[in-house]
Parts: sequence; C-alpha cells; structure tokens
Amino acid sequence: GELLATRAPGAPPFRDRELRLLQTIAAQVAAAAARMRVFSQMAELAFRDPLTSVGNRRAFDERIELAVAEAATEGRMLAVILCDLDNLRELNESGGHHAGDGALRAVGAALVETLDPHPVFRLGGDEFAVPLLDCTLEDAHALGSRVLEAMPEGLTISCGVAAFIR
Repeated sequence: GELLATRAPGAPPFRDRELRLLQTIAAQVAAAAARMRVFSQMAELAFRDPLTSVGNRRAFDERIELAVAEAATEGRMLAVILCDLDNLRELNESGGHHAGDGALRAVGAALVETLDPHPVFRLGGDEFAVPLLDCTLEDAHALGSRVLEAMPEGLTISCGVAAFIR
C-alpha cells in the first residue's frame, strides 16, 4: 500500500518534525495492515479445509448453530444435504492417497459449483455437508439430485437430506 501526504499548491514543504510524524503514522498503518493480513490468514486456516478449499468442520458447526437458531426463532426453513464420497478406501488402496485426495478435491469443487451460493463444508474424511437456510425439504432433495448428476466421471457420492421443521 501507499500513504500519500501532500500540501496545497504553493504551501511550504513539510518541516522535519512534520515529516517524522508522517513517517511514524505510516509505520503504524503498515504494522496494522500486516496484522490484518496475519489475522485473515489465521481465520482462513481455522475455518477452511486445506485439501478441498471448502469450509471445515469448525466452520460448519458455527454455521449450522446460527442457522438452527434462525430457523427456530424466526420460523425460517432449514435443510441440510449430507454427502459421502463412495469407495474412498478403494481409491486410496488402488491409486494411493493422492488419488483419494484428488477425488475429494473434485467432489468439493463439484459441490461448490453445483450448489453456489450455498456454502459447502467438509466434515472430515469423505463427508461433506451443505446447510440450506430458507430451503424446503423438497427443494433440498432436488438440489441433492443435481449434485449426484454433477459428479466428475468415475466418481459417485451418496447423499441424504435432513430438514429442521418447527
């Protein structure tokens, strides 16, 4: 970033004391910006699954807690799609863990693309979840069917749908 200090045309140049003050302010702003970058990276590490780049279990737990509270207090509909990559163990055994990791990344990407703008979370292992606030059980079922059709060649998943009914 850049911090620009200027004076009106024709005004005298900054004095040494003013320049030192501006340099001190610029250093403080730079330090604050660096801290913001570190905090942002920490939040990314805390709430994002490093393999698939979708939200992780911690992020899901926070999101679902808020969604259930909103559904209960505001009478909003809430459904959740739960998905499980089929045959991950076999993929890992036949092609190595890099094959299983590739499959998990592909499933995560397909879920994100198919269910946008809904957030996708990897709960762990081969399990994914997608909370759908303001979505009926029927609409969630239809989205789950779209997900099944969107899987990359050679990969299959099993999906279930649950709904919060008040």
